[in-house]
Amino acid sequence: MMRRIRGRRETFVWNLVLEPMCRLSESRSRALSGSAAAGRLFSACALLAVLSAQLWAGVIPAYLSPVPGSRYNAQRSSILIGLDHETFRTGNADRDVILVVGELSGVHRGNIEFSDDGRVMIFKPDVPFSPGEAVNVHLAEGAFTSGGVELDTLSFRFEVSSLSERDQQAILKELPNEYSPAPLRSPVLPKSGTVSSPSSAIVVPDDFPHISVLKSDQPSDGTLFFATWLANLTADNIQYDSSGSQYLIACNNNGAPLFYRHVTSMTADFKVQPTGTLTYFDNIRGKFYELDSTYALIDSFACANGYQTDLHELLLLANGHALLLGLEPETINMNLTIPGAYPNANVIGGVIQELDRNKNVVFQWRSFDHFQV
Repeated sequence: MMRRIRGRRETFVWNLVLEPMCRLSESRSRALSGSAAAGRLFSACALLAVLSAQLWAGVIPAYLSPVPGSRYNAQRSSILIGLDHETFRTGNADRDVILVVGELSGVHRGNIEFSDDGRVMIFKPDVPFSPGEAVNVHLAEGAFTSGGVELDTLSFRFEVSSLSERDQQAILKELPNEYSPAPLRSPVLPKSGTVSSPSSAIVVPDDFPHISVLKSDQPSDGTLFFATWLANLTADNIQYDSSGSQYLIACNNNGAPLFYRHVTSMTADFKVQPTGTLTYFDNIRGKFYELDSTYALIDSFACANGYQTDLHELLLLANGHALLLGLEPETINMNLTIPGAYPNANVIGGVIQELDRNKNVVFQWRSFDHFQV
């Protein structure tokens, strides 16, 4: 839970302004007892006290991550302190302004960075937290907004997942194949192969998938994007077949290819972003890749804080930020929530992260913070 601590500004306001005014109001009220003037004097003093307190009050952060009191947090979690309408005074921030102490791992040193818009202070611990420990965070005096107002000091704590990252990967491997992380190998960028500029008549390889248009009812003009991969279908599962040919494809409404690229791993979610660039997910490397208008590779995106990136969504924003989905496996005694349920259930939580242009996490939402399991 978060605890707000009275700082030196509030102490100054009370000792030098509010307390003397309260005493003056009390003495004058006794002297003018029974008169309307007493009430007016007291009201005036009270109003002045409120205005003085607002004038000298510090800034309270609008956003904290991890959520105070939360459980199952990642061992590589960063600490986020966000402002609503103001920005931080950036520069060489004092590392001691944030004190982070794990009850098992001890004091954590780290680096303080700021989001590209200056609204989020980010503490990145040098080493991960220990599995299963509680972590205490204290924001000390010395953090200022760009307008020179000091932030209120505060303290909160959160708990770290008891599972190691190896245990979490083992849980994810038990999921349907599209979620399972593929065995890591040396990174190989997508083969250039035949990279075709948009054309209605291009030559395709013999193993190029056949595209059939089953129904066409005057669709609007545009381009369709596919990420193809071979699958073996069973009654209850879909298994990826790495022996099949895989392509990124753009075609017109008649199925005629305008662009294709042979890729060496399962890919997904090939699409145009609101920014005008193209992105797709690569399952072997567990990240999204971004292509420019010439289909050249220009960037990549993946979840931070130790979470595996979910292949189903990437959204690039006009301000250069990116929104991604992540997977958060946890073993939970569901019998405490649902009588008779499995006591060691593998539960996959959802994570939403916003990355700024420097790939820093500046916002994080976790389903475990909002659903009681």
